[in-house]
Amino acid sequence: MSGADWSILILIFVLAILVAVLDTILAALHKDAYIPWVNALGLIVVIGLALERLSRLIETLRQFLLRF
Repeated sequence: MSGADWSILILIFVLAILVAVLDTILAALHKDAYIPWVNALGLIVVIGLALERLSRLIETLRQFLLRF
């Protein structure tokens, strides 16, 4: 991944955390202010990070197998 890809990934991750924190604060202040899609946003970020790690592992295995 290039530097720009990492920057975008980090930005998305930070924004998701920021929205989740704001949602938690809103939910603590007013129970009706809960934003239901925040859980989905967090799940998307976690799945995205897992897929990135998986693709890196597959690429490493591919390079390892190509040596033989």
